Amino acid sequence: MVNTSKDPVVGNEQKAGAFWQRIAAYFAASPKVARGETRSVIQCKQRWQKMKDLVSKFCGTYAAATRQRTSGQSEDDTRKCDDGAQSESSQATSNLGDEPTNRPPGVKAAKRASGKRSIADHLSASEFQTMWSIKERDLAAKERLSKMSLLDRLIAKKDSLTEYEEALNNKLISDMLG
Repeated sequence: MVNTSKDPVVGNEQKAGAFWQRIAAYFAASPKVARGETRSVIQCKQRWQKMKDLVSKFCGTYAAATRQRTSGQSEDDTRKCDDGAQSESSQATSNLGDEPTNRPPGVKAAKRASGKRSIADHLSASEFQTMWSIKERDLAAKERLSKMSLLDRLIAKKDSLTEYEEALNNKLISDMLG
């Protein structure tokens, strides 16, 4: 695209149809394209439109994230947000200077902690608990199916089982029955 649009001979003195024909020819001539694979002018134009939309969304998101950087931060700086923990920049050091201590909570955080949570918070917590219990049951069922599959393979084995396989077989049988 760049090679075709910045051609010093043709420049921007070309019609849209001629431009997209040059793009399709450039694509077909690329060594990275599999032999016999071609794209029509329309396909090239549609593919570019999809990519252009995604790139525009990415650029907008990147610009918004860049605007949120605080003074003195660079692109290499990262913030630690594990489980609501304070970031390194929001930690003060103790008098000894050896370990950081967390800053005291702000006014809004103190109000939230004092029990002024909305009903929606409690509902979402109960919904999460319900989803979590369903997920736990699903994981237990998947683990049981995996054990059953392994036991089936051991039972179906035509050769004699090794000592390890025999022990595993006995353990799986006792787990299934107990």
